[in-house]
Amino acid sequence: MNTGIKNLISSKTFGQAVRFGIVGLINTFVTVIIIFVLQNIFSVYFVIANAAGYFVGICSSFILNKFWTFKSKDSVKKEGLLFLLVTGVCYIIQLGVVIMAKEKFGINVNISQFLGMCMYVVLNFLGNKFLTFNRLSTDK
Repeated sequence: MNTGIKNLISSKTFGQAVRFGIVGLINTFVTVIIIFVLQNIFSVYFVIANAAGYFVGICSSFILNKFWTFKSKDSVKKEGLLFLLVTGVCYIIQLGVVIMAKEKFGINVNISQFLGMCMYVVLNFLGNKFLTFNRLSTDK
């Protein structure tokens, strides 16, 4: 079996995916609360509410994923920049999904936010696993 595929389905990767999921649940809960409170209670424009929610989630996500999910001891500066790059690309894609779902397809804004979040989670794990924390080469 291809080494990359074998490492992708290793028990270490599975553990990382579980921890990433837990971190994601915490971050998603906080992000969703911020987005929906700003959007539905304070009538903040949905794009601004989305950005505010993701900003808070991104900050806590880096810290938890670096030290708990991937247990990385590499440079905070290097990984922080890569994390921002991966997260930025994932954020742009998810925001595009939200805007397209709401504006082009007329899907309820709350459902649109959820669809965007699903896309973000999958892409974010893969990007951080293989680029930011690049732990694939150490999976055994």
